[in-house]
Amino acid sequence: MLTPGITLGQRYEILEKIGWWNFSFVYKAKCHKLRRFVAVKILKEELSRDEEFVRKFKADSCCSKFVPSKHSRRFRRW
Repeated sequence: MLTPGITLGQRYEILEKIGWWNFSFVYKAKCHKLRRFVAVKILKEELSRDEEFVRKFKADSCCSKFVPSKHSRRFRRW
């Protein structure tokens, strides 16, 4: 789990945890480059060592661009 206040990649400032699922946590973050709020999905640490699971996690993220919704935005960065 991430702590509010830390910055990822000198770009995303973690503000708060807004959700979780079996394999990941979702955080509200401030993107300093875009100057807007974004959601950051982080794979749980214990699953990050499983190469097959990481592949599926990335594939799931890539597939989200095909699901149009007013509640989501396409934004991925590895």
